[in-house]
Amino acid sequence: MTQEPKQTYYEKNKETILKKKKIWCDNNKAKINERQKQYRINNKEKIAEANKVYYQENKTAIDEYSKQYAKQNRDTLREKEKIYRANNKEKIAEKSKVYYDNNKVKRNENTKKYYHENKDQLNEKKKEKVKCVCGCVLRKVDIKRHQTSPTHIRIMDELKLYGRQLTQSERHNQRTTCECGCIVAKRTLKIHKQSIKHINLMEQQQA
Repeated sequence: MTQEPKQTYYEKNKETILKKKKIWCDNNKAKINERQKQYRINNKEKIAEANKVYYQENKTAIDEYSKQYAKQNRDTLREKEKIYRANNKEKIAEKSKVYYDNNKVKRNENTKKYYHENKDQLNEKKKEKVKCVCGCVLRKVDIKRHQTSPTHIRIMDELKLYGRQLTQSERHNQRTTCECGCIVAKRTLKIHKQSIKHINLMEQQQA
C-alpha cells in the first residue's frame, strides 16, 4: 500500500487537524504556558539577541508602527499606565530606588556634564523673571518657594478681603478684635495677649 504524502494528507484534513490542535491547546493551556515560560528562562540571552537583531533589521518600520499605535491609542495607553501605576506603587518605587542607587555616580556625572555644556543657558534661565498672582515679580525658579512664604500668603489674604494690596501705613494701623473683646492693632496682638488687662478680661469671661 502506497503511503500518502504528508503534505497531501494535511491539505485533505486541514480543518480536522486544526480543530484537534485547538482542542488540545485549550485542554493543556497551563502545560503550554509553563513550557513557554521555561523555554524563555533557558534561552533568555538567545531570545534577547534575536530580538535585538530583528529590531536592528526592521528599526524604521518598528519605530513608525510604534509611533502610529501610540498616537491612535493614546487614551487607552494612558489609562493602562495609570491603572498599572496605581496597582504597583510599591514595586515602581522600589525599582526606581534600586535604579537610582545603582546609577547614582553616573547620574551625577551626567548632571555635571550637562551643566557645564549648558552653563550659560541655565544661568540665563535662572534669571528669568515672572509675575506671581499676588503681584510680586521674582525669579521663575523661586516661584514655588515664594508661594508658601508669609509675604505671599499675607498679600493673597489682603486681595481676598479688600480687593487690593494694603499700603505699609494701612497694614501698620490695621485693627483686630481680640478674643477678650478688646480692639487692638494687629501688630500688637501678641503683646496684648500677655498683658494683665487681657488676662483679667479672660478670667472674667470664664468666671
